[in-house]
Amino acid sequence: MYYLDVTACKISCFKSAISSMPTEKRIYRDLDAAVISGVCAGVARYLDVDTLWVRVAAAAALIFVPFIALVAYFAAVVLLPRIA
Repeated sequence: MYYLDVTACKISCFKSAISSMPTEKRIYRDLDAAVISGVCAGVARYLDVDTLWVRVAAAAALIFVPFIALVAYFAAVVLLPRIA
């Protein structure tokens, strides 16, 4: 009789699945590319877009919904970790 070691197969498959998973993306304030406090630069790096587009969107938000934009920006300044 032949026996199949199912446990070893499960562990091997699990390890290969874990190793092929992408690393976790984190959002932070990027002080190297900062103009004011690095929030837009960090968001741009997280979204993998050019910093210009995030800054344009932030400026548009500041024009059309200034209170919400300011509260969101200052909340991001306080809550997002910074990295230099």
